[in-house]
Amino acid sequence: EQVTDYITAHDAPLETVIYVSEVAQPYEWLASPGTPVREIARQMLRYRMPGVAVVDDDDQLIGEITLTRLERFGLPNFFLNLQSVSFVRQFDPFEQYFMKEAHSVATDVMNEEFVSLPEDGTLMEAIHALSVKRRALVHVCRDGRAVGYVDSLAVLNRVLSP
Repeated sequence: EQVTDYITAHDAPLETVIYVSEVAQPYEWLASPGTPVREIARQMLRYRMPGVAVVDDDDQLIGEITLTRLERFGLPNFFLNLQSVSFVRQFDPFEQYFMKEAHSVATDVMNEEFVSLPEDGTLMEAIHALSVKRRALVHVCRDGRAVGYVDSLAVLNRVLSP
């Protein structure tokens, strides 16, 4: 309702279609299946990306690595089920993370169940994936090749600067 009210208040016709290509951020960097996890983390930090596309030798999108995926990578499985960690004062999860991460590559951590849209996909489709499916990003593809991504910040930017 708030989105509809905002659009109506700013005289934007509801029939106007906004395509993901209009709001997508271009990828500054792409990972290959053999890219070390440490390098992926560095590049995500460097470019402030919420996730990275993993592409094959033909630049076809084959997976993604998100910040959440990296955060969970080094944590023991039982950690994901804890309601609180206040009783675990001496455990250093980063020690395990760096031991595991030292020899890991993109295929060890990537998610093959990602959301992608063609350049003529709609912003509403991207918003659905981001908010309802709780995805960190939506990959924008041209002929199966990752050319950019839409995240919640890109959507917010579009709403605030039409």
